[in-house]
Amino acid sequence: MSQQHSNPNEGIKFVLQWLKNHKPEYLENKTGKAKTKVYECIMQWVIDYINKVTKANIFVDEEFDMNNILSWVKSFMYVRDFMEIEFIDNDDRDDRIYMIQLLLIAKGYNCDLNGNYTKYTRESVVQFKKDNNITSSKGPIVNWEVWLELLSI
Repeated sequence: MSQQHSNPNEGIKFVLQWLKNHKPEYLENKTGKAKTKVYECIMQWVIDYINKVTKANIFVDEEFDMNNILSWVKSFMYVRDFMEIEFIDNDDRDDRIYMIQLLLIAKGYNCDLNGNYTKYTRESVVQFKKDNNITSSKGPIVNWEVWLELLSI
């Protein structure tokens, strides 16, 4: 069963180090607190992923405003549907799963970080939804409401 870290800062430090090693382009020109950098980097990765796969043209300038982006995601149905994750098999692999895993770790949950929707990741998603009273989807399904909560600082 997934558990939360005893020290929430451990998750942020871990995720920041992972981003430095695997997605350094998202850390360029980022200043401020580690927690803010982590969420801004992952949000940019989410936006780039949506742009790449859906051919959308979402642009975020240096006046990055998480609330505006979250409102935008909430209002566009095709983005909401596209970001839903219902993976069942451990072999299912996707950048969205890495994003979910990193966000869960940043929130203090223990889960795998391998891009696969494993049992431990599913358990962490279910616990996160329970902890945040998210009832709009059953079990380990990650819908737009889960994304919004995960991306909220």
